[in-house]
Amino acid sequence: MATVKWTSERIMRRILPDLPAVEWTDPSAKVVLVEREMPKSLVGTRVTALDSADARVSAIRRLGAAVIIDEDTVVQEGDVVYVMANIAGLEAFDASLANSNGKGH
Repeated sequence: MATVKWTSERIMRRILPDLPAVEWTDPSAKVVLVEREMPKSLVGTRVTALDSADARVSAIRRLGAAVIIDEDTVVQEGDVVYVMANIAGLEAFDASLANSNGKGH
């Protein structure tokens, strides 16, 4: 059963999607796991192409089910990715997603 905190965070993310969501932070606060919705402009892009030295997509949620990605996984409309990153890597990842909006694939 989902906790109240988890459920309320999910609802808040839907109401205020611009708030950055952090799923997990390591004890040193240097590495985080975040959830990010993929923009339509990235549909057809290999998920591994989104990776950098400081941010890696570790899983993808598609049609309500999370799966570990492989080198052949491509972004589909409605996908949500789980990204492991350090803080600088997360900022760069978010900036690359923002820059991809409006670009056709």
